[in-house]
Amino acid sequence: MSKSLVRVPLALYLLAIMWLVYVIEIVLPGNLNHWGILPREMSGLLGIPFAPFIHHGLWHLIGNSVPFAVLGVLIGLNEKNDILEITFLGIVLTGLGVWLIGSRAYHVGASGLAMVYWAYLIADGWFERSIK
Repeated sequence: MSKSLVRVPLALYLLAIMWLVYVIEIVLPGNLNHWGILPREMSGLLGIPFAPFIHHGLWHLIGNSVPFAVLGVLIGLNEKNDILEITFLGIVLTGLGVWLIGSRAYHVGASGLAMVYWAYLIADGWFERSIK
């Protein structure tokens, strides 16, 4: 089995976790938004690892799912084995950015991580001088 075929599912596993969290949020009373990032509050820092997996509703989750899955699979197809590092750094850096400059509300969703995937693919193609 090719190495690239082993790496492809990571983004899909993360996406499955997002959908599982959404289902849990439907089943349980209330919502999980308070587990998101609350800017400039020390407790808001705890939301950084959770925020990409929580969404405000079905359309928010669908809107994040398509680019996240497509871009994540494209990174997984890359010859380098760096999707784990990109995902970890993406969650931490976008989370810290939201915590530093976000509006005073709970922030959730995987949009920032999807944009990190997109930026990585653009930068990698540029520096490797390859569309592939």
